[in-house]
Amino acid sequence: MTWSSRDDNGNTRAFRLEGVEISRSEPLGGGTGRGICEDAVVPPKLRPGPLGLALALYDVWRRLPPKRRKQLLNLAREHGPKVAARVVEARRRRRR
Repeated sequence: MTWSSRDDNGNTRAFRLEGVEISRSEPLGGGTGRGICEDAVVPPKLRPGPLGLALALYDVWRRLPPKRRKQLLNLAREHGPKVAARVVEARRRRRR
């Protein structure tokens, strides 16, 4: 088990449960070390593309029991046109 803390200069120090201490001469991430978060560089959030979204939806669809699939199709038939109209209107307003 490992945990870390910062000293007065902003340097990160990692400690291990066995009592072995590992110190770093500079803060993680290469910054000043004065931020709120002590995490290292956080990768950007990735948004799924159309293919990834379609595969995820197909995976969820396969797991649904037949009764729930039918219920979902009925809801899509009822509310689908309303949602599509709102999306078109929102895109139209956004382009202006």
